[in-house]
Order: sequence, then C-alpha cells, then structure tokens
Amino acid sequence: MRKSWKIAAAVMWSLVIVVSAFAFMASRDTPAEPERLFELDDFTLTTHTGETLDTAELEGDPWVAMIFLTECPTGACPMMISRMHALLEAVEDPRVKVVSIAADPVKDTPEQLAEYAELIGADKDRWIFATGSMDEVRDAVGKLYLVLEPSHDERFLLFDEKNRAVGTYHRSDDEEMAQLKADAAALVN
Repeated sequence: MRKSWKIAAAVMWSLVIVVSAFAFMASRDTPAEPERLFELDDFTLTTHTGETLDTAELEGDPWVAMIFLTECPTGACPMMISRMHALLEAVEDPRVKVVSIAADPVKDTPEQLAEYAELIGADKDRWIFATGSMDEVRDAVGKLYLVLEPSHDERFLLFDEKNRAVGTYHRSDDEEMAQLKADAAALVN
C-alpha cells in the first residue's frame, strides 16, 4: 500500500513539473501585455497650433505625458525636454508621441508654446504642446494622476494605444529613462 502511495505521489509531482515547464515555455513565447496602471478619463486641452486636443485623438498610438514650464526656475524642465528629445531619437517609430502639458497656462499660451516648440526643435509630427484654462489643465493633470502644485510633477507617464497608463518614469533616474525607451519601443513592435 505504501509503495503505491509513493508511486502516485511521484506521478503527481512529475505531472506538476511537466505542466509548469510547459506553462513557463508558453509564457516566454508570448509577449506579455503591459501592466495597466489606470485607464485615462476624458479631458480637453488646446495645442500649440490652436487645435483642440482630447483623449480620443490620442487613442491609436502610444504616447508619453509630461508637465512642464517654458520658463522653468528649477532646471527640471530643460532636463525633461532633453529626455523627450532622447526618447524620440531612440524610438524612431512615428507612432510614439509626446504630449507636454503647460503647468502655467497663464504664461504658456498656445502662441508661447508654438514659439517654444520651434525654439527647441520639437518634432512637429510627434510632439504636442498643450495648454488651456487653469481649470482645464488641473482637470487633465488630475486625470493623469500627476501633481501640478506646489511644484509640478517630474515624472513621465507612458500610455498604450488604448489610452491606458502602462508605466511611470522619473526624469532624474537614468535606469527608468532607459526603461521608458524600451517600453515605448515594445508598444510599437
């Protein structure tokens, strides 16, 4: 009786190992869908070209959201802008976009954002600068779960083509910025 119990246990463990091995191998062959942080609620802003930008227009392509100021007293914004230039250079696929939201819409009007975009050489097909009334900016930033005040958030949010947040990355962390590039590239491959 003991011998048959030991054989049954050995067979069960063998089956568990074989099934686990197949499951592991199958998971390696199928790319995992990125973990979703949240699904984006609707907001509306105005772009640097004076056009309306809403979340429906962002759907269909991966994109990165950030908050910035054209006149940044801390130096964080120039680094964030530099990081986005590097992202767009590293991920050449034109489907990857950047949406930079003005933290001070009183100063950063569509006209000011257009001048700024030209000054920094932003890719006009891939980089959108957005503003609006203070209420519109607060609404958008709140729906992005970013911080606007007392000083704006220094993180980037990556969204997939269905407007689902799939990652956050801090502008000062080189490893996180490398991960942002890899994650953005994976969304278009």
